[in-house]
Amino acid sequence: MKRIERVLATCVDDIEAGKTTIEECLERYRELSAELEPLLRLALEIEKLPSVSPSKVFKARARANVVVYAYDHPARRSRWQSWWSSRAAGQAPPTQRSRACREICFIR
Repeated sequence: MKRIERVLATCVDDIEAGKTTIEECLERYRELSAELEPLLRLALEIEKLPSVSPSKVFKARARANVVVYAYDHPARRSRWQSWWSSRAAGQAPPTQRSRACREICFIR
């Protein structure tokens, strides 16, 4: 972290805690005051902005869009994943021929 970033964070924390003012902070760091002042004022103004949260309607629309996208773009499973899931489901073991085919395909 650069020195200006550390000083800015320290000043913002101290001002918000009521320990100092903008002018006192700029006086304390005179060598950085030209660069520090606009950043400090901006940082303190940003802190005053209201928090934003999505509405219930927006959340519902976003959820519906995700479901539609997932339906339209199903995940593709590799042969290995298909074979593994069939084993996990307890299906019959593959024949020697299909096993050899899978090993050859898997090498590619």
